[in-house]
Amino acid sequence: AGQKEGIREIMSGLKADVRPVMLAVKDNHEQLKTLVTAAIFDEAAVAALAEKEGDLAAERLMLTSKALSEIYNLLTDEQRNELEAMATQRRDKWARKRRPEAGEG
Repeated sequence: AGQKEGIREIMSGLKADVRPVMLAVKDNHEQLKTLVTAAIFDEAAVAALAEKEGDLAAERLMLTSKALSEIYNLLTDEQRNELEAMATQRRDKWARKRRPEAGEG
């Protein structure tokens, strides 16, 4: 139960940390919609929103990566091996879906 509780706490913290980032992303998208539908295109304003969007994506990636690292460190060696095997299977499946079929192209 200790491991599960630890993971729940990490995920709860991640949700709380990511929420303001996602609200900022939503606000960014609303501002972008306003700029796109304006009579005159404001390239500088769109560029500023694009930069902010990149900063927000980086922040979300950092928060998520930290939480995943904390969870990984709670796992036993056996669980880590199982997780890696599952990730490899997913990557292989994704790669097969992405490959064009013979005769296509």
